[in-house]
Order: sequence, then structure tokens, then C-alpha cells
Amino acid sequence: MKIRAFIFLLATVICGNAYAVHNDTLYTRMFPAQRWAQVQRATVKNLRVDTLDRAALAQLGSLTQIEALSLTGHHLRELPETVCSLRTLQRLDLSHNRLTTLPACFASLTGLEELWLGYNPQLDLGKVIDVLALLPNLKALHLEADSISTVPPAIARLRNLQVLDLSGNTFTQLPAEFGQLGQLNTLWLNNEAAGFDLGANMAALRPLQNLRELHIEGDHLTQLPPGLMQLPSLERVYAGNNPILRMPPRRSLRHSHLRLLDLQNAPLPPAEIQRVQQTAPGLRIRF
Repeated sequence: MKIRAFIFLLATVICGNAYAVHNDTLYTRMFPAQRWAQVQRATVKNLRVDTLDRAALAQLGSLTQIEALSLTGHHLRELPETVCSLRTLQRLDLSHNRLTTLPACFASLTGLEELWLGYNPQLDLGKVIDVLALLPNLKALHLEADSISTVPPAIARLRNLQVLDLSGNTFTQLPAEFGQLGQLNTLWLNNEAAGFDLGANMAALRPLQNLRELHIEGDHLTQLPPGLMQLPSLERVYAGNNPILRMPPRRSLRHSHLRLLDLQNAPLPPAEIQRVQQTAPGLRIRF
């Protein structure tokens, strides 16, 4: 189960339009522009607002110390350029909107480390990459359920990525250039389209020397491809909710660095389970 890297901790009770700043964090359902002056006087580093009017959006740029901002679920078709002036921003959640791309000024957010863009079904990933490639500190990118039908070769330009979520999309093939994401250590490829064949995509994954965690839940797999066990740093594979009936050959298992294999809801026969446990006694299998 995915856990977001930043959670807004609330120690205040918020009712209606009332709000309070506590431990640099502000969460409120409504935020009219006339209250902005009060927020500017406070030290707000984490902001999540369920409803922002246009006037308030226009004044976002005045939050000069903000580090985490959530604008999820605002039905945004375009990102307000005022966001581009938030030079201290490290984490930004733009999920559940209607974005197609990001403004060119987004490249000024050079301190940004983690970006959520999931559930923007009309997102043009190629154009988004053109902007994100200019962010030197971007380490985590979430693109789940964006109706991505093609992963462009330009994805390789995001060389500093350590975490990438491509789950729940419609592509069936990863480009060969995907293997150039040399810093990648966590990858979500779960719940992909029915035509996604993990075995056919192993050539793109094999060069990922630092990949330690892979999510392939719900990918219609009947077996784990032998090449998966050969990934040199892979330690954790989450492969639940697949109709897996057979495990890779003994040789692949014996030379694997795998420490955890999650097979929840997989109908693996008892004989296969026993074979794996005998071959790789250090491997923890979770059902």
C-alpha cells in the first residue's frame, strides 16, 4: 500500500472557514483571499486547502517560506504561474486535476524534490518532461492513472529520479531509454493495461542497477519472468493480486538478492511454495 511521502499533521480542530496555523502547517476547507494577509504574517511551510478562490490562487506567491503545498482536486486546467515563485517549495501535490502540461516558469522551482501529478487524465507526458528535466533536485514523480498510452524516450532525461509511479496507465511498452534512469530505486508498474507484458519489458528494466523495490500488483501475471530475479539490487517485489501459478527456475531464485516477495491473493500451488522455500530459504514470502 502506497504511503505518501508527506502527510499534513493536524493538531487543531477546523470548522467551516475557521483555520489555525500549528507547527508551520495550515489545513482548511475554504480560504478566501481576504484572509491572506493573516497567513503572510504567520510562518506557513505546509499548506493544503480544499477550496481556493481565484483571488487566493493569485496570491500564492507571497508564501515565501512554504515547503509543501497541496492543490489536489481543484479541477485546475492550468497551473497558476504564481506557484512558480515559490522557490522554497520541496513537495507539491497537483493530483486529481485537469492539467495537460506545466508552464515553462515551473522550471524555476529548482528545490522541488517530490511531485504528484496523478489522476490528470489528459496530461501530455512529453511536454511535462520538457519542463521537469530542468529541475535538478526532482527525486520522486507520481504519474498514476494519467491515461498514459506511451512512455516517451525522453523519460531518460529525468536522471535524478529515485521514485517513479507509473501505475494504472494504458501503455504496454517501456522505451529502451528507460534503463538510463540509473538512480531509480523504487518503481510502481502495478495495475497496468491488460496488454502490459512484464517479461517483454525486462530489457528496459535490466539496466536499473539501483532498483530495490518493484510494484507489479494486478498486472495479470501468471508467472514471474526469470529476468526479474537477475536485477542486481532488487530486494522487494510486490506482486499480489496476480494469477501466478509458477515461480522462476531454481537457478534464478538461487542467485537472486530478493528478500521479500509479496504474493497476496496469488493462487500459487503449495508445491511451488515449498520449492521456493527450499531453494531460497532467506526469501520471505508473504501471502
